[in-house]
Amino acid sequence: MIFIFYFTSSSFSQSVLIPFREGNLWGYADTNGVIKIKPTFDKADFFNYSKNITEVFKDNKVSLIDIHGKTLFPFSDNYEKWVDHYIVTQNGKKGIYTEQGVQFLAVEYDNFECTCAYDKYRNEVNKIIGTKNNEYYLIDLKTTKINKITKPDNSKAFESGEGIIAVPIDKSNTTGVPYPQFQSRDFQKLDGYSNLVHCKTIYINRKPVFYVFCFWKDRKMIGYIGQNGVAFYKD
Repeated sequence: MIFIFYFTSSSFSQSVLIPFREGNLWGYADTNGVIKIKPTFDKADFFNYSKNITEVFKDNKVSLIDIHGKTLFPFSDNYEKWVDHYIVTQNGKKGIYTEQGVQFLAVEYDNFECTCAYDKYRNEVNKIIGTKNNEYYLIDLKTTKINKITKPDNSKAFESGEGIIAVPIDKSNTTGVPYPQFQSRDFQKLDGYSNLVHCKTIYINRKPVFYVFCFWKDRKMIGYIGQNGVAFYKD
């Protein structure tokens, strides 16, 4: 029984990461408070464990990182999920990265549109239309083949210049405020703490595995406290 508990606890602490603040920077630590991703970000969200990715922010720009801390694309002004790719925007130009963090198209396009916007290309599968310097390209997202095309007409799905519709990252089934709300008194390890508000529940495979409390001081949320009493911040 002891061996089973130890093994489960060890693998669990390695698989779950909690945002950890050190000074003004954020990184990630395991459930024991051991830093696994060095604090280098201005802001860090909780991981989506159905995809093992999360948003991080630096200098008012955003990127995604995986559970190992690898950025999936350079910090950008914005990004959009398009099927199994990310369209990133930097200084008004757009490019495409794969879900694995590999650059697919350089950040030099003015816009991207769904092929469904045009009758002529409506049946093209796994493709997207890119514009650059008033020229149009039909881009195959599977084979990387790019064909220059004449300006399409008969646009029906979108207004001109509207571009594609962003598909938000699915954060369901991963974190969220549970009901009923837990209190610090529900966990023995939190005895002695005050000003704790249960703010996150970590789900893996649709099951809650760890509860996180926001710690407030002087009307400011200064960091997170785990259900095991571990503080995820260092001033």
